[in-house]
Amino acid sequence: YNTLEASLSYVRDTRNRIIFPTSGAQETLSLTAAVPGSDQEYYILSYHQLAFIPLFKGFLYGINGEVDYGAPYGKTATYPPYKNWFDGGPDTVRGWQIGTLGPRDSIGYPFGGRAQVYMQNELILPNFTSKTGTASSSNRWALFVDVGNAFTDPGDFRWSKLRVSTGLAATFLT
Repeated sequence: YNTLEASLSYVRDTRNRIIFPTSGAQETLSLTAAVPGSDQEYYILSYHQLAFIPLFKGFLYGINGEVDYGAPYGKTATYPPYKNWFDGGPDTVRGWQIGTLGPRDSIGYPFGGRAQVYMQNELILPNFTSKTGTASSSNRWALFVDVGNAFTDPGDFRWSKLRVSTGLAATFLT
């Protein structure tokens, strides 16, 4: 398909640093649309938030969440399947295999959805080996609870269809 996309985004970033922040948030609201006259005409509305909240004695609460919705417009009758979301994996719901969450076809293969929601919650641990108890510049450990899924249509959203994972996350800069 020959498709020309245009995007408009609003980004607000108050994090105290980009790598291993200890406070602040980044919010992004964006609208992406295929330009009228393209082979496929659709739009995608997205909201993403990443926030870090200091708790006590070096502990942090981290949240990373996103809500996305896509729909066809104009001459396009259905949303293009190559724009579907496939949840699962380290960027959405950790502990699930990449791209395995969401709608499936009649033989069980994931085909993605035109709506998604996920939230990654973390209790970020202080660096107990540091004399100050502050975060290290090369690694970060966290306990997490992730929840999310992809849906064929936003009307298919049900709390019971959300998938959850928990675990211990380790991030290392090499």
